[in-house]
Amino acid sequence: MPARFDPGTHPALRETGERLRELAGDAAYAAGRDYARTGAVRGAIAAGATAYATVSGSTDYRVTVPLDDAAAKPGCTCPAHRRKPHCKHVVAVVVALLDHPAAVAIGEAIQAPAPPPKARRTRAATATAAPKRDPNAERTALRGEGLALVDRVLAELAGGGVLALGPDKAALLAQAGELVGALKLRRLGNLIVAVQAAGRNGRDGVPDERRFARLLQDLWLTRQATGAHLEGRVALDPRLGEDLLGKTWRAADLEPVAGLELVQIAADRAIDAEFAIDTGTLVDPASGAVYLEKRIVPSKLRGTAPPLHRLRLLVEEAGLYPGAAPRRIKLVRARRAPLRAADIARVVAATPDRIAGPRRALLAALRDPFGGFSVPVLLRPSALVHRGEALGALDADGEVVPLQWPDGWRTRVPGLLPEPGRYALLGDLVLTDDGICLRCRAVVGDGLRWSKGPTFPELT
Repeated sequence: MPARFDPGTHPALRETGERLRELAGDAAYAAGRDYARTGAVRGAIAAGATAYATVSGSTDYRVTVPLDDAAAKPGCTCPAHRRKPHCKHVVAVVVALLDHPAAVAIGEAIQAPAPPPKARRTRAATATAAPKRDPNAERTALRGEGLALVDRVLAELAGGGVLALGPDKAALLAQAGELVGALKLRRLGNLIVAVQAAGRNGRDGVPDERRFARLLQDLWLTRQATGAHLEGRVALDPRLGEDLLGKTWRAADLEPVAGLELVQIAADRAIDAEFAIDTGTLVDPASGAVYLEKRIVPSKLRGTAPPLHRLRLLVEEAGLYPGAAPRRIKLVRARRAPLRAADIARVVAATPDRIAGPRRALLAALRDPFGGFSVPVLLRPSALVHRGEALGALDADGEVVPLQWPDGWRTRVPGLLPEPGRYALLGDLVLTDDGICLRCRAVVGDGLRWSKGPTFPELT
């Protein structure tokens, strides 16, 4: 018979429960009890000296509750937790642990490395001024602890595989991913969460074994590259090194720009672990330069939408993030102006009409283990070419790049297109089993034969 959780063996948890109203305040206490009563607490696991659970509020929040130390601070991923440690989500989990112990699973904790013991201070030391903190040394120590935790996670995953990823281990992996991210290794933390998701979110509830294996390989490669970069054993491109460590760009890091004229031609959403990445693709009709405006939010947060600009933007102040083209842009101040057919014609005229440059960029990215598997492309084809059932785009050099359409496009899009030269294709150049192809995401043109604007699909 599997072990069962017994709150009676944790006096500190009972003490916290008795003081819960005092610690949380009346409003948070009442709201938390309502969460527990309505079943909002899911996946509760007691692992070692800590309990883990997810509480469904405006989005899903992960909560940790210490079981054996009433003075220890609980954890929650909600914004209110920063101001009040015993937020309503923590209240809900404590109540669930005490009132519904049969619903709590027992797991084996993936422990973070213990911090080094503090050296005892002598009277002579206390009489002198305290040494200044070294943020770089602290950051290096945190990242070292994070790498050690990643190594243990890799050993667990490689030893058991996807079939051993039961509910208890999956929940612990999510907590490990959050901890690794908090230890200044955000990309590794996101990969751990993605591995955990692949083990539970396959089609028809069956684990996605191929995605699990690929992500596990990515996790190992990223861990090796991150360690080598931090230890100075390899000299990575600075932007790649920052990407591996999940750098948060600040306003001072951005390159100031002004005087741009931008037209949005696409809006996309992608899911990366627990976050939704909404991306608006913007083009400067004067230069043909492509920029990306991004908004990153929790994937389950309701009421969010990609950046949408149905008019021209006359940019008075903006910042460009470090990185290769297309550059990410932060719009600070911009005026709106009417979007005319002539403006769309300028966008198309400024679009490159040759595929050779993007193909070279894709091959260079594929040679780099961390360079990505696709290259964004905006192409003005000279014609569309049919080869049996296949369709390709002919460029100005006479080269044909095969096209991949989303579902439903094959029969609909050709009838919407104006004559060649008056439209451009936006997509990603990728390498498939059949060779390089352009995976289309949008079409832009001033003569599209439909009533919903100059882009297909429309910006929604």
